[in-house]
Amino acid sequence: MLKTVSFHLGVRHVIEIKLLQPEMKAMAEMVVALPNLEEFQPDLRDISKDGLEEFSRVLAPKASTLKLKSIVLEHTNLEGAAEDLGKALAMLPTLVQVRLGHNSVADVAYAGFLRPFVSREGSSLKKIYARDSGFGDGAAEVLAELMQKQGLESISVSSTDVTDEGLSALGRALKVGECSLKEVFAAEVGTDTGVTALLMGLARCPDLERAFFYRTPLKEKTIEMAMKNVKNRDVWPKLKQLIVKYRDKNYDLKSEDPLATASLE
Repeated sequence: MLKTVSFHLGVRHVIEIKLLQPEMKAMAEMVVALPNLEEFQPDLRDISKDGLEEFSRVLAPKASTLKLKSIVLEHTNLEGAAEDLGKALAMLPTLVQVRLGHNSVADVAYAGFLRPFVSREGSSLKKIYARDSGFGDGAAEVLAELMQKQGLESISVSSTDVTDEGLSALGRALKVGECSLKEVFAAEVGTDTGVTALLMGLARCPDLERAFFYRTPLKEKTIEMAMKNVKNRDVWPKLKQLIVKYRDKNYDLKSEDPLATASLE
């Protein structure tokens, strides 16, 4: 029984393609013809706007009957019709994971893609990854809304265009209702101000297992706050890793207190 379909059409500088309406329609028809398909990974770098709209148009009427759990849209051009695709994918009843990373698509496209999931009732979506992309504060605001509603378990905004504003929005969202987050990857984004805001929100997440903030230098006061929560097993009883940067080094606060180490130097 076929459960995974992947398309790898060459490295961009070696082969350039432009998938138009006929090709994308055929691809969507293949997906809807495989009701037990669980993972779809197109890896299509040059999709025309019309092609993406056609894919979404064909997929949408059948989406509620499919069993797709994972959509990998890394290295995929979502520009121009991201919201249409988001609307179609939001109808998938078993979708758990969406990977949007390694794209240079503008922030507004990511926001448009995520917005239909916010309005979707009873979505199964748990994991959103947008590493190394143009994902910015506008998309982070929509992600914050989604976190309040969906009970997401894993998010990645590492090496994106998210600033302190976006990190603060995520932190505020975590203070509303119950938090289900287990993993947060927010490395190389924002400053101490934004990371502090997100860490304060994460203090409301008892299921947290991993949080990565490496390469963003944190102040002593922030490290003190984080270490206090690490040592308090009532805050993060399941924590396995909490990676931060203090001065010029990355530390795992689960196993090492950088302030204690620094005092010995």
